[in-house]
Amino acid sequence: MEPQKTTKTNEKNRALKANETYRKVEGQALKALNSFREKVNKKSYGRTVKDTEIIAFAITLLSDDHIKGLQESSLTSQDRVKLSHEEYCKTHGKISFDDYLWLVVRGEIKTEKQKMTLEKE
Repeated sequence: MEPQKTTKTNEKNRALKANETYRKVEGQALKALNSFREKVNKKSYGRTVKDTEIIAFAITLLSDDHIKGLQESSLTSQDRVKLSHEEYCKTHGKISFDDYLWLVVRGEIKTEKQKMTLEKE
């Protein structure tokens, strides 16, 4: 009968661990988290605040603008060119990507970055 008890205990532990996911936090994010955790836990009473509590709370404070900024910061240069091509096709009709690049190189199409540079001058 005892082997069954051990098996039930192991199943409960596996079920509890199934809800946990471990992520690696590196670099400046780790330094910032550690620094913030130290500030939060500088108190006379109460239990220690865990990293997961800090992260969960911080996520609730993110706005749609923050999300948009994070999404834009994850774009590569190639992604930006593809997005620019898609926008061009929406407004000017379908054109192949190679033809689009040729027009940009020749200066016949101004990209958003080029337009912003011209406006500053």
